[in-house]
Amino acid sequence: MPRPFDVGVGIALMVLDDVGHVLMKKRKGAHGSGTWGFIGGWVDKTDGSLQYACVREGREEAKLKLEPDSMQWHYNSTELYPDMDVRTVTIFMKCKLPSGQVPKVGERDKQEGEWIWVGPDSMPKPLFAAGVKEALDKLWTIQ
Repeated sequence: MPRPFDVGVGIALMVLDDVGHVLMKKRKGAHGSGTWGFIGGWVDKTDGSLQYACVREGREEAKLKLEPDSMQWHYNSTELYPDMDVRTVTIFMKCKLPSGQVPKVGERDKQEGEWIWVGPDSMPKPLFAAGVKEALDKLWTIQ
């Protein structure tokens, strides 16, 4: 059976503060521009694990120093993006914001504005298509 080459594996990292708000950004650029999402990206061959992909993306996008052991699986989704000719599996991970750290914009070319903290009553719209609403619904249902 041929191996599919049109499947991408992505991660989305839900960073939580002490009261259960989640860190979000407004995406800018080709994919999902103008929608709200989390720290995230493709899992690279060099990452070694989902946790290390989260650590790398957290450093690149929000200038955070995260530990792989602090990551927990939260949710996963699958999507079809005809514009990119790819199907994705997105793994949603979550972790607490490390004490004393403040998220900063690390990739101005991929993010519009600053990071925001979002609670159940302050969800921005439109959300990025990759399972973001479902992941947030699950997060706030189980807290």
